[in-house]
Amino acid sequence: MSSCLDDLFSYQRAQCVTSSINATGTWDNPGRSWLFVPGNRDRMIAKAASVGADVVMFDLEDSVPPEEKANALGKVSRYLATQPTSSTRGDTKPAAFVRVNRSEGEGLAAQLGPLVRGGLVGVCIPKVESPIDVATVSDMLSEFEARASLPAGSVWVQPIIETALGLLHAEQIAGCDTRVLALAFGAEDFALDMGIDRLDAVAELDQARWHVSVSARAAGVLAVDCVYPRIDDERGLIQETTRAKQMGYQGKQIIHPRQIEAVHSAFAPTRKEIENARRIVEAFEAARLEGKGATALDGRMIDEPVAERARRLLSEAERHSDATL
Repeated sequence: MSSCLDDLFSYQRAQCVTSSINATGTWDNPGRSWLFVPGNRDRMIAKAASVGADVVMFDLEDSVPPEEKANALGKVSRYLATQPTSSTRGDTKPAAFVRVNRSEGEGLAAQLGPLVRGGLVGVCIPKVESPIDVATVSDMLSEFEARASLPAGSVWVQPIIETALGLLHAEQIAGCDTRVLALAFGAEDFALDMGIDRLDAVAELDQARWHVSVSARAAGVLAVDCVYPRIDDERGLIQETTRAKQMGYQGKQIIHPRQIEAVHSAFAPTRKEIENARRIVEAFEAARLEGKGATALDGRMIDEPVAERARRLLSEAERHSDATL
């Protein structure tokens, strides 16, 4: 059995290396809020750019009924055609992503072809279960980028982990292609696949959430947490987002504009955290000048890892401050 699995992973890695494209540009978007917008709703599409989300995820999948999917594809494609091309793919808010329907061959190509144009920043792939799923999309994107006279690797990819099989392969999925910008967790479909109920506390999904976050971190990509389904429960949203932040997530999928402010607030360092971080850095730098590798502050040992976390928090605070301008 182990030999079969080794062969499978070797084949998957080979497929991904073959399809991998060096991504062009940089990602300067804070990526805290990923707002789903139904692709068949004209009014929502028109307002999406003005609501304050970091990323707008035009949806062709779950939020669009089957009879409206072709219509949604046309609406989103026409919208993207009116948007300017971003040279750094995410430097302006909001970045435009599209969640396509899981499909193969001509069905997938029929969705990607009309979408790949200058206004598209990235594609979200639902229910990804192996690196081959990413490689297939990446190869098609390369073809459509060339047709649209876009630089190779212009379009990012965000796989969503939504099944048990996808979770087992999350590490390989996150690191298999340079197009992968972020790895997301889809709680509702994951709970369905596992045959469990998703409760408000989400404790039953903690192991899966941790696994996705760790896989993303190991691959050097963003981790994006699951949707919080209760639109009117701001307190619950803040609690869940704060928990996601403690798990190492940098962003969260959302389903309504009124969730944006709470998510941004939860991901931003607090004044107390910022002040404490400054004190840690100052104390550690003073210790270094005295030739010491560690010191104490408020009864707690401060060494290089603690100081580095403080430096990163201060950098994060600066990024969040810039994002609100």
